[in-house]
Amino acid sequence: SSGGADEARDALVEERDAARRQAEALGRQVAAQIRKNSELEEKHRRRHKEALERDVGDAVALLKRDLAAVEGERDALRGDVSQLEADLRREASKRARDAKTDARAAEAEA
Repeated sequence: SSGGADEARDALVEERDAARRQAEALGRQVAAQIRKNSELEEKHRRRHKEALERDVGDAVALLKRDLAAVEGERDALRGDVSQLEADLRREASKRARDAKTDARAAEAEA
């Protein structure tokens, strides 16, 4: 009868070993899955950060372009204003000359 008991014990030991091996294999699978998930999360985070940096870079580039356009318009307006001021000065001095000429003519007639 001790032979039957030994066989039963051996079967239990074998079952326990098989269960332990299965648990270890599951543990490795879970660890591998966790590692894989972490890597995917990290990759996603990195992609998101790069996309944000790209968006910010694009926005900055657009703002710089708009600023350059505004500065160009401002410089053009300054040029226009300078031209108008010069025209007004010329017109004013011409009127002053004409007024002197008219005054002399009036004196000559008097």
